[in-house]
Amino acid sequence: MSCSMRSWAVVATLALVAWAPVSRAEVELSAASKAVSADGKVTSYTKDVTLKVPAGKPLQLRAKAMRRERGLEILRGEVEIKVDTLVLRTQQASVERNDKFTIVKMDAAEVSKASP
Repeated sequence: MSCSMRSWAVVATLALVAWAPVSRAEVELSAASKAVSADGKVTSYTKDVTLKVPAGKPLQLRAKAMRRERGLEILRGEVEIKVDTLVLRTQQASVERNDKFTIVKMDAAEVSKASP
C-alpha cells in the first residue's frame, strides 16, 4: 500500500469513527415514592431520593449554605439542582463525586421542567 493510500485509509477510518453513534449514560432519579401534582407540572419524590448524573454532564447546584464534610458536599437551605431540562428543589442534599458519576442524595425533592 502506497503512502497516499495509507493516509486515505486513516482519514476514512477517522471519519467513520467520528460518525459512529456514541453511547451516553442518562441521568437517573429514584426514590421510595413519588406523586405527581394535579396539573402534572411538579413531581414530588420522597424517602431515599437519589439523583445519579454521569461525570462531565453539566450540573448546576445552588443553595443558601454549602460545606464539605467527609468527602461530601453538603447543601442546605433552598437547594436547587439543574440538570438537562430538570429542576430539583429540596432543603438539604449531599453530593458525592467520582470519575464516573455525581450522586446527589436527598430525603425529599420536588422536580419540574426548566423554563425555556
